[in-house]
Amino acid sequence: MILYAKFSNERSPEFAIRTVITEENGVKTVLKAAAKEAALPHIQEFPRRYGMLSELYRKAGFLPNRVTLAGDTAVFEYLDGKLLETTLMAFADKPSAFESMWKSFLERIDLTADTVFAGTEAFAEVFGNADALNGEKASSCADIDLIPANIMEYGGAFHVIDYEWTFDFPVPVDYIKWRAAVYFAQKLPQDAAVTEETLLRFIPECGRKETVFRNMEEHFQQYMLGSHVPLRLLYRGMTPGSVDMTHLEQWAAANQTVTVYLDRGEGFSEADVIRFPVDPDGFAQIRVPLSGITGLRVDPTELPCIVRIGDETFVRDPEKREEPENAVKQLLKTVTINGWRIREGCYAFPEPDPWIHVTSIPGGTDSLTLDLHIENMQEETSKILGDLLSSRSFKARAKQLLKGKKS
Repeated sequence: MILYAKFSNERSPEFAIRTVITEENGVKTVLKAAAKEAALPHIQEFPRRYGMLSELYRKAGFLPNRVTLAGDTAVFEYLDGKLLETTLMAFADKPSAFESMWKSFLERIDLTADTVFAGTEAFAEVFGNADALNGEKASSCADIDLIPANIMEYGGAFHVIDYEWTFDFPVPVDYIKWRAAVYFAQKLPQDAAVTEETLLRFIPECGRKETVFRNMEEHFQQYMLGSHVPLRLLYRGMTPGSVDMTHLEQWAAANQTVTVYLDRGEGFSEADVIRFPVDPDGFAQIRVPLSGITGLRVDPTELPCIVRIGDETFVRDPEKREEPENAVKQLLKTVTINGWRIREGCYAFPEPDPWIHVTSIPGGTDSLTLDLHIENMQEETSKILGDLLSSRSFKARAKQLLKGKKS
């Protein structure tokens, strides 16, 4: 009798599979088979993955779910335990207890490291270029989907119930931890005390490496999709949905340029500005000379929006010796805005005429480059967000979180 069936076919034919849970004479079994003939080699790799991970995970205390091949079908033991995701989610409003459990989980992933990372041809085919991570701790064979939703507490042990995406070349363990954090954060309730920022805080130097991780993830997703285009990606091409044309025209008019006001010690003036174009997707790059500048103000648009700042760099003056490694990171912590900081480098402006005021200019640099992504906010959204951010309960929760971080 079939109890459950899932088709994972929104991907390349080589990886299109189906998962079925059956019950016969009171015994449940998990079966994975190819949904398309091209995926047969992918299914037949499960026993080899099991063998590699069994050895690697011994020290970390993870147990990959036992598997055998029955013809062209991978047969897994059915485990009736509790997902680690469920356990963690129960503590999402108890930061101290959650963080202790989360840290312990990440430490287990660290124990899977048995080599150092160096990019290979096989790695680049799946994840692109990650040479910036060369020399970091890595797993010689890596299940990159080692996320709480795939780990079950059963019989006093942590069983890895799905290890489909296991590769037999080194992958940095911090990337595996980053994936675990990002995919768990997507399931957190909006009002949870624990946030993605909480999860990422336990990954060393995550801010420096996150751009590389996201690039790796984009390459992996494309590797998994191949030439297949899933329905979720077709929607935007088929229809833009419902659009308020009046608001769209206002947005287009207001968002053609980013205006940067320069302060040379005498305040801001309309006579001392630089304007930068914004492309149709809302991306803009600003480059500002810093000679004689004591401060600057960035006006991304005139309407409510969300602004993300990424790939920030300072161009150092070659005649000076100062080389502040974290100059931009420190800069983002000291900016003043007339909106709300969602996280480092991401700001919400529910009111018109948003601005970002930079008052601290690090020494040893002669110019600043910032990549911006500006996303318009519909009138209804800006009103709801403005009311939420201004509410007494939200402010109380924010103070509570800030107090917790300081303690």
